[in-house]
Amino acid sequence: MKNKKSAAICLIAVLMISLLTGCGAAKTETKADATIDMSSFKTVDLEGNEVTQDIFKDYDMTMINVWTTWCLYCIEEMPELETVYQKLPENVNFITICMDADKEKEEAKRLMKETGTTFRVLVGNEELQDKVNQYLDGYPSTFYVDKDGHVVGAMRTGAPAGNVAEVYTKEMEAALAIVEGRK
Repeated sequence: MKNKKSAAICLIAVLMISLLTGCGAAKTETKADATIDMSSFKTVDLEGNEVTQDIFKDYDMTMINVWTTWCLYCIEEMPELETVYQKLPENVNFITICMDADKEKEEAKRLMKETGTTFRVLVGNEELQDKVNQYLDGYPSTFYVDKDGHVVGAMRTGAPAGNVAEVYTKEMEAALAIVEGRK
């Protein structure tokens, strides 16, 4: 009986560690060496509308948040992301990519409704997974691209601590300053 109880406790501990390391909020960091190339891609959004790299061309910069339906930290930060989205300057765009929406589209839609979020969600199809996942250390991850789809500034892995909307707004402003300095 004691061995079964110990085995169960070990299994629970392993599962908890797996969940925390797979989701990224336990390790929030930024890194400046992301070389994601978003200059060419094709997918759909949750509504089935085709989306390409042209989504960036009318904006100086786009904030991209990458998440999954199984990531608790991703879901918890969604209302704060909505706050950022509602206060964006006219020259800044915001989208998210739900990496498991190709299989979990209805769940992604349900989560958007449940969290009261209205921003555009792209389906993380195989092409986007190939382009983006190799550079991610966990979910959520957030990065910024210019109008040509090239990464600007640092990528954040994990949800920020404290005032999430404020942290993202400061990061967005820093990335936008880089873009504007290139003009």
